[in-house]
Amino acid sequence: NTGEKEIKEVALKLEQFRKVFTRLFPQMVFNTPVPTTVVVFKSQSSFAPFRPGANTAGYFQAGSDVNYIALTTEFYGDIDAFDVIFHEYTHLLVKNTFENAPLWFNEGLAEYYSTFKISDDRKVVIGSPISKHVYLLRDNKMLPFKELLEVDHKSPYYNESNKRGIFYAQSWALMHYLLI
Repeated sequence: NTGEKEIKEVALKLEQFRKVFTRLFPQMVFNTPVPTTVVVFKSQSSFAPFRPGANTAGYFQAGSDVNYIALTTEFYGDIDAFDVIFHEYTHLLVKNTFENAPLWFNEGLAEYYSTFKISDDRKVVIGSPISKHVYLLRDNKMLPFKELLEVDHKSPYYNESNKRGIFYAQSWALMHYLLI
């Protein structure tokens, strides 16, 4: 329910992201067996009834007949809408390529690639530090490595807002370390 300008901007950014990924990772599966619909809301309030959780800035939902990415172009706290778009699209690529990827891998990779920035249609930056993760890791006790690797969709570290941050931050840091 957002305007044409925002829809075009989302489409352009997704196509740029996809183009960069097809060059960086030619072995990844980019074509899905079902179509993907991107639903863009004009505001946080119009997105709210469709959010799976109160602290959800956007989401990817795989389906047997259609995949969905839902988000808003409006900032969500300190989260830029395009960070969310790239994060959620990374989930789509991971699902296509690694069907049963561990959650730390999936979320860590999505956070890593959420920092995608392109300028002048030619300059790409990926893997920038995520300040909120750096501060959270600096100021809090980290999960034991074994526990981090065992987090799944039923875990409190994935589902409870007061625990989710450290899981995302550590998953991002681990993937950042492995990739850089």
